[in-house]
Amino acid sequence: MRIVARWSVLVLLLMAASQAEAADKVLPQELEESVTRTIEEELRESLAPGAAVAIVRDGEVVYLRAFGVRSIEERTPVTPDTLFRLGSTTKSVRRGYGSHIRFLPERRGAVIALSNENGVTLHRSVDRITKAVFGLPDEPPRNEQAEPLTAAQAERYTGTYVHADLAKFTVTWDGKRLVLKTDKEYPLERTGPDTFQTEDHQGLAFVAKPGQTRAKYLHMDLLSAIRAGK
Repeated sequence: MRIVARWSVLVLLLMAASQAEAADKVLPQELEESVTRTIEEELRESLAPGAAVAIVRDGEVVYLRAFGVRSIEERTPVTPDTLFRLGSTTKSVRRGYGSHIRFLPERRGAVIALSNENGVTLHRSVDRITKAVFGLPDEPPRNEQAEPLTAAQAERYTGTYVHADLAKFTVTWDGKRLVLKTDKEYPLERTGPDTFQTEDHQGLAFVAKPGQTRAKYLHMDLLSAIRAGK
């Protein structure tokens, strides 16, 4: 099961940060070369035509690079400005796309990898980058034994969240657990203080701004939705 995204095209999230601005905030050469080799190796093994990868550390873009071509048929090189088709809706077309993003709030960072081959998420590259660049474990620690929510605690998360393209995601409380509603219903299992997962282990995170008792944002893969009307 995958929650179906209701949008099809997003720009590489960090495109707004120009390469010129990032020029003096780069990785050490040896580390940059190692990251590049890792990505190129995984692309060769996965047979993906191309990809774009960005790394943010301490709030600054430290790596932004494009690899390969847009498709086997169309030999136009991928660039940092290339649009990538994202979400489960792409599984219905011949040239599907894969994406992987890892938020690392403890380092004010993130690793974003977008590929133009269905199912190729460059997961191994993201793991290695997380370890080499941020000094963190491959997978962020997750408390699979988190205590279930109480009804009072659930109020922190319930409500309607709206993405920029007006896709709506409603979170309700069924008396035992939170339920995410889009076109279907997806019961959520608590995995940490503000993190949850669906039955197929797709992770979600709720974010509250300082001083607020209720979550204001819902993060789900590449989705960032804000609570409607709040």
